[in-house]
Amino acid sequence: MVIGLTRLVCVTGLAATLANCSRIPDVPGFATVPFILQLSSGEHLRGNVTSRLLRRYFFVTDGRMNCSGTFHPSGAETQASATLHCSNGQRGVGPAAGTSSFAGAGTFRMDDGSDAIFQYGDAIRHE
Repeated sequence: MVIGLTRLVCVTGLAATLANCSRIPDVPGFATVPFILQLSSGEHLRGNVTSRLLRRYFFVTDGRMNCSGTFHPSGAETQASATLHCSNGQRGVGPAAGTSSFAGAGTFRMDDGSDAIFQYGDAIRHE
């Protein structure tokens, strides 16, 4: 009994170690990564995007304003459809390209005609 338990602990530990060395495949429903939204007014809002099944949900804030929304991931030949709602009443819609669980970017067309640019995950440009 003790030998069996010891083997189980060793195998579990080895599996956990190997899992940390490799990247989890892009499986919808299993990722939370950083998300940045830049409004045309120059405001930068930061937060996260989380994959849940076939949708991505995001929430960003700059401490004064909050924005949230959803988008459906795109396939290799299609664009994602994205929506945005902000606490100041602004709303936006638009396409997003290259939207995997780990990276993507796009532009929202806001109600006032301005554009808001977003990036998440590995697509975030570090300036």
